[in-house]
Amino acid sequence: MARRIRVLASQLLSTSAAKADTAGAARPSSNGAAAPGSGYRQPPPEILQIVDAPPQPSLSFSPDRRLLLQLQRPPSLPPISEISRPELKLAGIRIDAEQFSRSRMGYNTSLAIVSADEMVPSTNAREITGPGGPSDPPRGPLTLWVADVATCTARPALEGRSLNTVFDSYSWVDDTTIVACCIPEGVSSPPQRPPAPLGPKVQDNTAARKSQNRTYADLLKDEVDSALFEYYGSSELVQVDVAGGGPPKVIAPTRLYTEVDASPDGEWLLVSWLERPFSYAVPCGRFPARVQLWRRDGTFVREVAALPLAEELPNKFDATRPGPRGINWRSDEDAELSWIEAQDGGDPDLEVSPRDIVFTLSAADAAAGGPPQELARTDMRCGGVAWCDGDLALLYESKWATRRSRIWTISPARRDQAPALLFDRSYEDVYNDPGSPLSRRTENGTYILAKVDGKRQLLMAGSGASPTGNRPFLDLFDLETKEATRLWQSSPPYLESTGSILSDVTNVGGV
Repeated sequence: MARRIRVLASQLLSTSAAKADTAGAARPSSNGAAAPGSGYRQPPPEILQIVDAPPQPSLSFSPDRRLLLQLQRPPSLPPISEISRPELKLAGIRIDAEQFSRSRMGYNTSLAIVSADEMVPSTNAREITGPGGPSDPPRGPLTLWVADVATCTARPALEGRSLNTVFDSYSWVDDTTIVACCIPEGVSSPPQRPPAPLGPKVQDNTAARKSQNRTYADLLKDEVDSALFEYYGSSELVQVDVAGGGPPKVIAPTRLYTEVDASPDGEWLLVSWLERPFSYAVPCGRFPARVQLWRRDGTFVREVAALPLAEELPNKFDATRPGPRGINWRSDEDAELSWIEAQDGGDPDLEVSPRDIVFTLSAADAAAGGPPQELARTDMRCGGVAWCDGDLALLYESKWATRRSRIWTISPARRDQAPALLFDRSYEDVYNDPGSPLSRRTENGTYILAKVDGKRQLLMAGSGASPTGNRPFLDLFDLETKEATRLWQSSPPYLESTGSILSDVTNVGGV
């Protein structure tokens, strides 16, 4: 099967807009001065040369690590025409109404294929082209494109449909199938603000509950804002076979979808969305939310979480929303969910043990009505799990008040085995930071801890902070002896750092 890459074609913007912004500006004198009334002034040439220096491209390895995708970035300073575009400030986020996206999105100006043994930027790069080339597209909703690596040509993946990327964009289900969040067909014009309010703004506190809230920017202010948020955030889920398996098919009705995530084996979908009632006091991340497990065709299987409006969380660090949080697929399993639940109601000041519990639930057990299984407990706020296999995972917990951080090793396949403490330290102590474990790509396209074959050893990369500056390093860390062997460290006068593991495909079982 031919390799493909995915491109948001409407994000391939050239830098002509940046040039146009400065084309009419007066030429600076040797000291950067401009004639009175000539508009924007420019700095001296020495400074201009630094500011306008073209940025280095970012890189992405192909799954087989033989090719690089070279993504050219726009100028470091965006043109004034870009940052002055109108935006809607709704429910704590800023929306570009023309594109149905977040405002000031990142983008690339060109894409090219390069052999992995080339120096980048490469003169032998094969640029990806599509109809019309990578020129400035007309402003409007984003479209999803697919590019063939062999021919370096791109084509639309969703004929006649545009993406809504305010919350999510698309998810690959398997090698050829995509589920995308699309602007609903036949969508009407956006709600208009009436010349005068239609009624009072009513907020209910009949329960006389006392709570403290932080102040947030860009909140909803009235029902018109709520209607606009619902209009621009709503999408319908569309499934398409990019290998030519027919036209796009709607698999779910219009909702405020925030995430659509396919299981590693491609047979299940984890779908999240927001619901009313909205709030004028907190951003959309605390609105009522629903998380469900579906089959890949959109068939409902089970509700994983139904979270109510969270307006009354404690105004403290480490406070969290009650109920399941961090619901995700395990990256080392074909189809198993994991999540965390607070046992203190989300209040870090309550003295409880455990404070958090990690649960797992396989998709097959969920379909059969089985209960979730407890995996681990923490006495501090759990920060998540880094997966490797049934024998190894890393459990993270921390406490903001003491800056304390602990990392444990656990065995997901042997849940009766007690966790083993790996690190117990202050996360502010950067000089003694052991680094973070590197990951490798699995056959399912997920990433797990890069464990050395046949051994309980991990590759750890860190910034190498020291009194003389950062010296990034790569260590081989033995989980049994807790000893680190230095494999490499950056040395002056260069500042280098580690990248991806190139052997993680040929050695599928490890490194």
